[in-house]
Amino acid sequence: MITVQPFNLEAIKTHKCFYLLRHISNATELQIVHNTPAGYINTGVVDAFAMPNGRILIAWKDPLKIGPMHNLSVISGTTVENVNLVPLERVIDIYDRAVDAQVGVFSFTNSDMILAPNLDWRCDNGKFGPRSFHPITIMEDLPQIVVYEPVLSVNGVGHIIYVEGVGKQTLAEHHLNADTHPVTGRTLWETLKLIREWAIVNQPPFNNTEAVSHKAKTFIDELKLTEAEQAVIDQQIPMQIANYLMGNTNARQRPNGVLPITDDVKHLLFSRLASCSVSALEYMNPGMWDLQELLRIEQEQLLVDEQIFEMLKQTFEADRPVIAIQHRVFANKRLILDKVAAGQL
Repeated sequence: MITVQPFNLEAIKTHKCFYLLRHISNATELQIVHNTPAGYINTGVVDAFAMPNGRILIAWKDPLKIGPMHNLSVISGTTVENVNLVPLERVIDIYDRAVDAQVGVFSFTNSDMILAPNLDWRCDNGKFGPRSFHPITIMEDLPQIVVYEPVLSVNGVGHIIYVEGVGKQTLAEHHLNADTHPVTGRTLWETLKLIREWAIVNQPPFNNTEAVSHKAKTFIDELKLTEAEQAVIDQQIPMQIANYLMGNTNARQRPNGVLPITDDVKHLLFSRLASCSVSALEYMNPGMWDLQELLRIEQEQLLVDEQIFEMLKQTFEADRPVIAIQHRVFANKRLILDKVAAGQL
């Protein structure tokens, strides 16, 4: 168990990532659990802060270090809430891909133990991580990857990942237009719709028992998608599974007319992401703290953090991926703070 502490502005200096609980508030103690291949393990890798209005922030100090854990479960009484460890700063520049994008895909994957000694670059080796529902290797080597981000995760169930690779257009086209078990889209919304369709056929009268269908239903349940949120997803056009059920002879193909992301879909996503900025969380959930005070403190702290990292990176090998990742996080945090200040997040 961890004790929920009163929030103060010093937390912005000591902690670098925050998740606002949606279903748990006004608690004094919380149990934090990590689902691993060895079972559920209590962990103390995060802290908890109570805002004056009773909302609770889960906070951690080293996002890159605990990121490979993908998600945690927070327990208070009989309520269990999934805490996604991916911050908005890792997603803000990829979530709204154009429907006619020629590179990059979102994909729903299984969540299984990653045991790949030959892939020592995978920081989730030995943990639950994204694996295809079918035995196919998408990326064999680190240089093939331009962008790889787990966006939403439920360990042991499934992940939505974004992948952009070098020379993978043919493979992407196969997953988009010829996959026997479609789980991949160019946009986040169509991928969510594919998950929704697989979840529907897991239930009567279809009773599909395939792993992808069962995991899709469980994924939606674990993320606690409300009926209203599922209705938002359903506003996307019918995807491959629905088209198959309707007898479409081209059902495997990505349908024409996929709709671009809406504010409702964006809200569904953003509300389940962490953020390196408490300002962003306050902007989306007003009433926790004075927004202008948070902005001022976080803008100042960002400059300090950038200066510290510039000194630290002198001790790193020049090609270490952490350098590019951290620079991207800093740039995206500045973008988010600017959007919050302009009232445009």
